[in-house]
Amino acid sequence: MNSSWLKFLRRRDLRSARLLACLLLLISASVAAQPKEMDLPVVARPTPALAAAGQTPRLINASNAAEFRELLPDEIYSLVRTGALVLEAQANVNYEFPAAPSAQTEQAQLDGNGLSGASKLSVGAPFLLNSDLKLEGQGARLLWNTNSVWWSRKILDLSFELIKIGTDRAEYVLDGTLQRIYQRAVDPSEAASQIFRELIRFQQPGFLQGLSWLTFRYFGKDEDSLWVYSPAISRTRQLTSSNRADALIKSGVTPDDLLVWSGNPQVVEARVTTLKPVLVPAPPSIFPLANADGCGRVGRDAAATLWNFETGKFAGAAPWSLVGVVFVPREAVRVELQSRDPFALYGRQVLYVDRQTLLPIYKIVYDRAGRLWKAVIGVFGFAKSEGAAPAIAFPISNTVYDFTRSKAFGVDFSIVRFCERPNSALNVAMFDPSVLGPEPTPAPHK
Repeated sequence: MNSSWLKFLRRRDLRSARLLACLLLLISASVAAQPKEMDLPVVARPTPALAAAGQTPRLINASNAAEFRELLPDEIYSLVRTGALVLEAQANVNYEFPAAPSAQTEQAQLDGNGLSGASKLSVGAPFLLNSDLKLEGQGARLLWNTNSVWWSRKILDLSFELIKIGTDRAEYVLDGTLQRIYQRAVDPSEAASQIFRELIRFQQPGFLQGLSWLTFRYFGKDEDSLWVYSPAISRTRQLTSSNRADALIKSGVTPDDLLVWSGNPQVVEARVTTLKPVLVPAPPSIFPLANADGCGRVGRDAAATLWNFETGKFAGAAPWSLVGVVFVPREAVRVELQSRDPFALYGRQVLYVDRQTLLPIYKIVYDRAGRLWKAVIGVFGFAKSEGAAPAIAFPISNTVYDFTRSKAFGVDFSIVRFCERPNSALNVAMFDPSVLGPEPTPAPHK
């Protein structure tokens, strides 16, 4: 073989080696760029100057939105930057945010069938999360801990108004109730297969009276069972679990949007992405909690104003801008959710969960094609009875903005009760598809 041929072969091998090295570098860089729970970035940046509690809050609008960009979800920031949304912010409020119920002594387990373990629905979070959240699978555990805020209350009995928010008035108001019972939380010896039973029922206006959605959510892989009763045909029909993402009466609010996130943690892939300060809406004070007959009722003024359309406080701002609250910086966990259900209307969801209270404050929803669909903002308060008992969280309102229709809807939880045990007015027998309708007459719970 002559020398020129040998030189050609060497040059060819050298070029191949260089190309291979470049290819390997590109692949390794691409892999490194993928976000992982193990590499969770903790974002710590200086907080813009904010007044302390009791002083005049700082107005955040289009003129100074850039200063607060790092303290807002991107989708919320875009609304502030364009002048649609206005917020009032302070450095803190005049009370301490209470922690969520402490983690259970006996830790639950997650396996292919969902949540397992003897302490499934005991009061408190089922998982003890490590301090920096840098652990594979923390997203799923965080969702279960968020759920535990409500099952620790055992029975939820909420009256609400669903409002379509117009420019300077409510275009319509629908009165309804949301009731949910966690049977194993009420009675740990209960062998119920459901995590909860939930009943959403409308009462006003009269033509909607009795319109109801009933959900059974199960432990394990089984999808939710869902029934709807229509007063127009006086019949109950069964739907699929995917229908929980359908709008209630053509509003922008779905059953899964109530309490910000009422989805099933067993049918989503959850991934923690960041831990950072986020501006969170907070009421100005702790609310009283009156206990009677095994139930606690929050002493909140049901006539309190919640949105800008009611007061016109923020001239030129969106009518659904929140009033009666201030936004304070709180450490929040950003969690991305992807549904495993091929029929789910929701594609990617992004939750911002207050790290201390475990309450989901923001939910951003994208459709299956990846288009921005809606934003849900939750306002939660804290109520305390007399004595040493710690304050507990309760929902005040949800605000839902539909980007695709430029429409806003509000849910005002005007009456809030939590019960330790069933009673004649609220018991398991009510949560049965055979008794759905305007005036069910269930048998007493045994």
